[in-house]
Amino acid sequence: MGRNASRTTERFVYGSVLDALGKGLYPDKHHVIREFVQNACDAVREFDRRDGTASVDPVEIKLHPPSVTIFDRGIGMSRKKMQQYRYVGFSEKDAQLNVGFRGIGTISGIAVASKIIVTSSRLGLSSRYKVEIDADGMLQRVREERNPPLDGLLHQFTNVTSERAPAGDHFTFVELYGIRGDSQELYDKEALAKDLRRSLPVPFDPEFSYAGQIAQRLRMNVPDYFEAKIVLNDDSLYKPFLAQCQPPEFETSFLDEKSSDVLAFSWYCKHAAKGQFADRRTRGLVYRLKNFAVGTPQLTRDTLWHSTPERAYYYFGEVHLLDSELVPSSDRTQLEANAARRRMYDRCARIAQVLNRRAGIESERQRLGSVLDQAEEAFRERERRLKRGEVPAELHDEVKYEITRTLRDVESRLQRARGRRRKTAHDTQLIARGQRVQRKGKAVLRRLSNAASAGELFDVTKAVPLGEQ
Repeated sequence: MGRNASRTTERFVYGSVLDALGKGLYPDKHHVIREFVQNACDAVREFDRRDGTASVDPVEIKLHPPSVTIFDRGIGMSRKKMQQYRYVGFSEKDAQLNVGFRGIGTISGIAVASKIIVTSSRLGLSSRYKVEIDADGMLQRVREERNPPLDGLLHQFTNVTSERAPAGDHFTFVELYGIRGDSQELYDKEALAKDLRRSLPVPFDPEFSYAGQIAQRLRMNVPDYFEAKIVLNDDSLYKPFLAQCQPPEFETSFLDEKSSDVLAFSWYCKHAAKGQFADRRTRGLVYRLKNFAVGTPQLTRDTLWHSTPERAYYYFGEVHLLDSELVPSSDRTQLEANAARRRMYDRCARIAQVLNRRAGIESERQRLGSVLDQAEEAFRERERRLKRGEVPAELHDEVKYEITRTLRDVESRLQRARGRRRKTAHDTQLIARGQRVQRKGKAVLRRLSNAASAGELFDVTKAVPLGEQ
């Protein structure tokens, strides 16, 4: 009894974890802003569910040295939530309803700012709360002392205060004050905007021709589809798009061949020209969970394309994941390994198969069009030379073989076009054009034969006097 009472209290978590987690989880400083904006979007989404209408006010991000601020008019936080805001790894969020749910968002702020100040008022409460986290003070104590207990650091360097406020208030204001020298890239508005546009659930760009059509289909097929209005220094953020594209197509991935349970809903637009899109950051498909990006287009290429992976970049679009058992990694670069992920990769591989097949068919269409262009020009040229009597008699067989070979190439490609189950208007046009080209080629062949029979071909031995030698 006495020995147990005198034993030194064990500590299991120490302050150095703050520095290690902050730098290890968020090597890309832009991800820090993304973490706080994700929390803001969750708050807006919760307010929308309670209010029953979409929020009008945007999430506002401001870059104004020495601070970066994030403001939202979401549901807000109570005193209990604000106290929990200081905790590390604690979260009561439902992972099936929210994107941020691991309780490590605060750590991201400690990685870039001297101080974190959060002010919030929850809808229906007549109080406003403020949390202040002295990040510099905690990290300085970690450097000065050997293994200071984390609980002690959080008690000493964090503080919660409150004041009266109207019960109708609902907002959260985060200030990352004193951005450190190694995090000044956060003030690069253009670079930050590019990253946030790709990762956050922002609306489609109004300048994208198919924005309305795609958004409507997503609202119909993705339960609780959510778009957040987000502005960065007063400029609205929209998803990037590639203008030189064909109309969108859609694909539904089911749990299995017989089930009506949907695992994913996808949309994609193919390059209007031949081959891959040039924009390396936007081309390809992106996984999205609750409309937040998981990884980059490289992730879908690596996990879905088992053959001809270069065709992944013939398209751009999204794969919206609907399985509630899928969990993003802490840095949102991939999905955690579990049975749901294996199932999704297996079933969604069909997306790549469909796109590869469509890319192959489109390639055949483009090649057929190119072959017809070349055949038309060749037949016109032969016809002109026949009319002018410029085809040498000794080349009769060679010219005949050339025309016949071209006709065979056209016919083999036309047979593939005729054999497609689902012919597009473009297919019909190509087939009709190919038939006209065939008739032209056969007409040139007949004229060549007639000219040979009538002795109308050019005889070089008569035109150029030659000696016996």
